[in-house]
Amino acid sequence: DVYKRQDHFFAHMEEIDLCWRLKANSYKLLAVPESEVLHLGGGTLPSGNHKKVFLNVRNSLLTLYKNLPGKNLFSILILRMLLDGVAALKFLFQGEPKSFTGIIKAHLEFYKTKKHYKDQRRSTATFVSPYSLSGYYRRSIIVDYYLRGKRKFSEIKL
Repeated sequence: DVYKRQDHFFAHMEEIDLCWRLKANSYKLLAVPESEVLHLGGGTLPSGNHKKVFLNVRNSLLTLYKNLPGKNLFSILILRMLLDGVAALKFLFQGEPKSFTGIIKAHLEFYKTKKHYKDQRRSTATFVSPYSLSGYYRRSIIVDYYLRGKRKFSEIKL
């Protein structure tokens, strides 16, 4: 089954999913704030590519589904759908119909494939439910970036 293979979940969000699952399994995640990351940006797919939009949206939905505690899942997915709808309309009005379609296709693919991730969700949920969401950013990074103008990690408060 293609959805049970790791290569179905590639290129975007896989490192976030991994960190989330490690934390849920009581591993300690560390960061070095002084480090500098040089990211090629578009190494897999160039910026503005509708396939990149598709993978980012689908994989982030799958990451939320696989890892969020049940009590938070519905409300966060609803909010996410609204924000994706705004982004889709923005693409449409900016004359980027392929990116608009990428978001729609990502949501359809998410609903079609999420059942294949139920086992991963169940195994993570057994670890997730007892632990708190301490160490997670509780605000919307999207709101902070676009509305509050926060462009650097150092500008946000955990």
